[in-house]
Amino acid sequence: MKRIGKWTLFILMVCATQVAAQADCPSIVQAALDATDAQCSTTARNQACYGNVNLQAAPQPGIGDFTFNAPGDIVGVDAISSFSLSSQIKETGEWGVALMQLQANIPDSTPGQNVTFLLFGDVQITNGVENGADAVTFSAITQAAVNVYSGPSTDNSLVIGLVAGDSVTLNGRSADGNWLHVSDSAAIGWVQADALTPDGDIETLTIVDSSGAAFKPMQAFYFRSGIGDAPCAEAPDSGILVQTPAGVRQIQFTANDVNISLGSTAYLQAQPGGLMTTSVVEGQATVEAGGASVVVPEGSFTSVPLDAQGRAAGTPSQPQPYDATKMAVLPIRILPRVITIAAPISAGGTAIIPAAGEWQWITGTVSQAGCEAGVAEFVGPAFTPKAPFRLPGDDFSMLILVSAAFGQRTAPPGAEFSNPDPNTYVVDFLDGGGSGHYEVQVIDNEHIEGQFSYTTQGCTIVLPFVVTRIGD
Repeated sequence: MKRIGKWTLFILMVCATQVAAQADCPSIVQAALDATDAQCSTTARNQACYGNVNLQAAPQPGIGDFTFNAPGDIVGVDAISSFSLSSQIKETGEWGVALMQLQANIPDSTPGQNVTFLLFGDVQITNGVENGADAVTFSAITQAAVNVYSGPSTDNSLVIGLVAGDSVTLNGRSADGNWLHVSDSAAIGWVQADALTPDGDIETLTIVDSSGAAFKPMQAFYFRSGIGDAPCAEAPDSGILVQTPAGVRQIQFTANDVNISLGSTAYLQAQPGGLMTTSVVEGQATVEAGGASVVVPEGSFTSVPLDAQGRAAGTPSQPQPYDATKMAVLPIRILPRVITIAAPISAGGTAIIPAAGEWQWITGTVSQAGCEAGVAEFVGPAFTPKAPFRLPGDDFSMLILVSAAFGQRTAPPGAEFSNPDPNTYVVDFLDGGGSGHYEVQVIDNEHIEGQFSYTTQGCTIVLPFVVTRIGD
């Protein structure tokens, strides 16, 4: 095995980059997208199309006639309980792709307009709308003075104020159950669930959009995607592209209990126990979770922390510029509307200091090119922190992260540190007969990402990771 410097092996745990390209990866990805474009062209409203292998699906309870196991198969999304894609380019030359055309909150009077969802790579999605659910209503009593809002957030306009002891009728809920929809002569709007004493089980209420209309099939869903898993430089990381049709201002849907209003094209990724990110590549979105919302302009992304079950566990971060290189390879060419991916917004001028508390390291897949057998398999598990660690919260640098995670307090001789923007930290160095370049980016005060490349004697090793705050 080729010799790699001690500090270099250590620093592999700190940084990440895209997975090294397989010789035939670009052609496999191209063929998968071409097949999806051809085979899914007839997909109609509220239908899903099996675009390319590898895909596994499960039907809703009570669905008997369900065929969704080969490229070109099309089924109604109300028949789907869940399905998962996978990326097996290295193993079998397969890259999963699926396409859905959803109605969401588009009126029935415009049947030719749909929201397009394109799923690719390693993605699992579960329908959050119960099939054939009957409308349920029951009353509730206000516990104290409470406000009714026009939408499920205090950022929305005030409709009316209620006093303690008022009785209201409930006919719907938000996907996360934190907000309940009131519809009676006293008020029409949204009330925080913990301000009411309901006469029934709020879980039985229908999930509704901000106007109170019942969610259509798959308008609420839960999903997870791979992290830093692009099979080659010409392919995207796993995720979901969502595009709204021309002439429709705002589409509403809920992903992982995060409410999204979209009038454009967005790229979604999610990792349970990590983050859900919404990157807006064209137009604008509003993202709401935990009672707070942010407007996300094109060229930026926002992130929401998720719990271990993949449900929203916090509020959205302020918009940050996205990585233009990662966005450039998104498969927008098979979306219905032709768009140009927006340039990243200008980076903010204020450094984000990661919050004090316990942090956890989540490592992606180690990749290698030109290395002897066993190098990648050794580096990943051997150089991942075995336990959570603490960050101080009053300052941040590459050495602070290294010291906290691994106890390494010195940099290699000749290392060159730089800060190209307030929240990006870069180091270039020579070590063990090779050269390394790596960087980490503070996304928000509870999330850090990075990228790394190291080459020695023709052997290149790469390792992706994310670091997320898990507690005080």
